[in-house]
Amino acid sequence: MSKKIKDNSFKRIIYFPERINTFTTFFIIILYTLILYIIGNSSFKPFNYNVDLEKLNYISGKEVRYEDLNPYVLIRGTLINKNADKEDEELEVDYEMQYRVYASIYTVGTTKPTQIRYFYSLMDKENKTHYLYESSKDGINPTSSTAPNQHVLNHNLIGNSIVVGKDAITKVYIKLRYNNDDHPDKIVKVLEEIIEIKANEISGNLFGESNEIEDILKINFFLRDFSSDRLKAKFDIVFDEIDTPFHLNMQSWLITTTGEIYPFFGLYNYRTPKKYSVSTEADVYKYINAEYIYLKMQYTDNNKKLYSLYYKVAIADLLE
Repeated sequence: MSKKIKDNSFKRIIYFPERINTFTTFFIIILYTLILYIIGNSSFKPFNYNVDLEKLNYISGKEVRYEDLNPYVLIRGTLINKNADKEDEELEVDYEMQYRVYASIYTVGTTKPTQIRYFYSLMDKENKTHYLYESSKDGINPTSSTAPNQHVLNHNLIGNSIVVGKDAITKVYIKLRYNNDDHPDKIVKVLEEIIEIKANEISGNLFGESNEIEDILKINFFLRDFSSDRLKAKFDIVFDEIDTPFHLNMQSWLITTTGEIYPFFGLYNYRTPKKYSVSTEADVYKYINAEYIYLKMQYTDNNKKLYSLYYKVAIADLLE
């Protein structure tokens, strides 16, 4: 090979980058990126953030003994028509359940726990876990001047862009970690399963007009006609004189004129023998045509004896 030919070949190699057009450069970059992505995925296993809480030693609330704190959860369901405020009258009704969750800690006894670290989450019918809150490592102290023994957290699931699978919550997980005089690092883990209702129970004779468990408690629902499109609802639970530990779960539903069932108020792991009152009212939109409120309550006393209440009340009767 002549010297001239060798020189030309050498120059073509040196000036090769200058001869590449823009498209070829872009193609090479994409190709290298793809190669690096394949190498990275084959070298490192992906992280798994799905934690199975059922395997972390959570205990049914009625099996847990509380000496210092009572963590409980109020779940409030509101059924809305997403197209109700839209001007297009041809839009079909598109119902959606919206939940608001109030997680509370109530101190009991004479001790005042400190550095309370609180974690709670929900699971839905698609077995998807929604992690709602975990307090800081420094914890919290329930020292409000208006409610010195109580600390309340609340979350609007829709506002947090949380979509509950199949429109139903199935489980509540609560974990407490705190200090007191005898236990510098005490841990409590609670699992509560949401009470369910079946369609055939609505048509049967299970539910009655009594709203009390004799010599223990009475529950009252309140409704008021708020505006042309909605009612406002709340409830309270009034206890008789109780001086022994207990455990209470309850769930209520709205039943429409066509027999549809929608979650309403639910209260879980409540064990404070003081009158319980909902502080904020719930909306009941008139376009869902709610006819009844149905309620199931499970009260377990200190001897683990279970008392059940099955109560129904007509919406019309509450508005009289």
